[in-house]
Amino acid sequence: MTLLFSQKVKTEGELLSLIGESNEMARKKVINCVDQHCRDFIAQSPFIILSSSSGSCCDASPRGDGASIRMC
Repeated sequence: MTLLFSQKVKTEGELLSLIGESNEMARKKVINCVDQHCRDFIAQSPFIILSSSSGSCCDASPRGDGASIRMC
C-alpha cells in the first residue's frame, strides 16, 4: 500500500518552507472572539464550520439545521 503522505511536517519551519508565509489579508481574518458582526452573520447562516485551537491542537465542528443558529 502506497501512503499518500509519505513525510510528515513536524515543525512550523518545515511548513513555512513548503507553503510560505500567509499574506496580510489572511492574517487579518484571525480573531480571538465573536463580535457583533460575526454574530449577525452566523445568525443568518444555515450552516457553518466553527473551528478553534489551543495552540497544540485544532478542532472544526460543523453546525447547522436551518437558518438562525442559536448562540449562547
